[in-house]
Parts: sequence; C-alpha cells; structure tokens
Amino acid sequence: MLSRVRRPSIRPKAAAFAVAGTRTLALPARPGQAKRKAQVAVRFGTVDIMRSPNEKDRSLPKTVRLTLIDVREIDPPADVEAIDWQLLTTHEVATADKAWQIVGWYQLRWCIEQLFRILKSQGLQLEDSQMDSAERLAKLTAAAVKAACITLQLVQERDGTHGLPAELVFSEAETETIEALIPTLEGKTERQKNPHPPRGLARASWVIARLGGWNCYYKPPGPITMHRGMQRFHAIHEGRMLALIPT
Repeated sequence: MLSRVRRPSIRPKAAAFAVAGTRTLALPARPGQAKRKAQVAVRFGTVDIMRSPNEKDRSLPKTVRLTLIDVREIDPPADVEAIDWQLLTTHEVATADKAWQIVGWYQLRWCIEQLFRILKSQGLQLEDSQMDSAERLAKLTAAAVKAACITLQLVQERDGTHGLPAELVFSEAETETIEALIPTLEGKTERQKNPHPPRGLARASWVIARLGGWNCYYKPPGPITMHRGMQRFHAIHEGRMLALIPT
C-alpha cells in the first residue's frame, strides 16, 4: 500500500530524518505548469500512526507502524510549486534505492488514475456491469483492464517517444487496416499528415486518435479520444475483414 499524506503534523517528523540521497526527477506538464526537472532530496524512516479518536471499532490497534518517505525539492524556482511529498507505505524501506522505487511508484499515480478513468464512467463503464457471479466479473475485469492498458499505450506513444512497433498492440491484419486508413484521415495541411514511420505504434496511435475525433490541432489526444477511436477501429477492421472473404 502507498498513499500521500497531507497532515501538517507529520512534516516536522520527516524533516528530522537524515538525507538518504538526491536525484533529478522529470516532472510532466500539468495545467498551469510546463514540464520541468527538479532536484530533490529523499529521507525515510518509520512513524506510528495513531488510531482515530472517532473510530468506533475499539478492537483495532491504537497505532500502526508505517514507513514515511519525504521528498523535498532543493532550491526550487520561484515561479513553480515546489516538490514537497510525504508518502506513507506498508512496504519496508531499508535503503535509498528502495525509497526511490517507492517515489517512482508514486509518480505513476496519474497513469493509474487514467487507467481507472478508462475502466469506469468515461470509458468501459465497468461499474455498470450486470454480472451475477464473482468469477464472471473477474473475467470481465481482466478483459477490461487489457483494453484500458492498450488505450494508455496509445496515449503514451502518441509522440513516438519510445519508437515502439505497432505489433505490440495490433495484429498484422490490423496494421494493414491502419495503413489503409491513413490516406482517408490525412488532411491538406502539414499538421494533418501522419508524421510517424510505417508500422510504428505512434503511427497507429495517430490513426486511432483521428478516428476518435482528434483534429490534429490544439491539445494532444487523451485516453477518452483513444477509447472512442479504438471502438470505431474495431468496427472498421471487422468490416474490412468481411469484405476480403471470398464469395
């Protein structure tokens, strides 16, 4: 388990820990702030979290011992919100490397939130399932998580950052359908052309985004656009495969 805590009383406790190391973190862009790099120091130690006085179940222990990891930015710029994280975890942390691993997990929180967003009301609507058994619901969830992960892969590779091949997500026949669709989706301007190399996942991501309603301008396509695009693509690909069946 890992969570961020926002109790002011715990911050002085974290400051008393010795600095275990420093590192430069790459921070993604977010509303009102461009992507940047931050030099941070990490500290860690154990703390005892007291049971809430309002808790009615008195059989619970009075305290729970957790690991507290403190991450603070060193000399942050004046015009940005400085990194100041206090993370509580049930994982045992005995070394700086383990502490940095926990910090890395925390940095993935937005990706995890996006995964659940796709699974739920703005995507696959998993919570609306009418499955009447745990076994069936587990199978449905597994299929939904796979679909949501594919959507996130398309979002993360939309700029061709990692140079991944399309075959990681799409079959050979699906890749051929993607290539066949490109001329129908490109516009007259340079920004409406697919700039990515053939058979790359970024090239496929561009096609899926266009099918989902992206116009190649303004903000880049997000997971909901990709989800809509995948729905359209599956229907188009199925129709194309039916058309290729000999009569």
